[in-house]
Amino acid sequence: MAGRIPVVLGALVLLGAVAPARAGDGGSRLLGVSPRPGRTTAIEFNLAEAQEVHLTLRDRTGRLVDTLADGLLAAGRHERLLDSSRLSGGAYLASFDAGGVRRSMKLLVVK
Repeated sequence: MAGRIPVVLGALVLLGAVAPARAGDGGSRLLGVSPRPGRTTAIEFNLAEAQEVHLTLRDRTGRLVDTLADGLLAAGRHERLLDSSRLSGGAYLASFDAGGVRRSMKLLVVK
């Protein structure tokens, strides 16, 4: 993890920076995570236009743990809440797919 500084977010630690928008992204992008009261964390993203969005959470073995978004969403800023109290401690991968833009970020649940 050389060159990366973990950011503590409530019960979650973000293990890498979210990639910045790139040419061709069309303005749709994964923005990051924000702590909420208790053990809830919001995963935030922005859509330049209405489109199909798939946001999933997988454990370190690749098993699907949660589907946070799966369908057509309007343009604009969105957030999906993740309740980390029901997750075991360990590493997870949040994957975002919208309009051909694919991003992922590693999350660490610390109990």
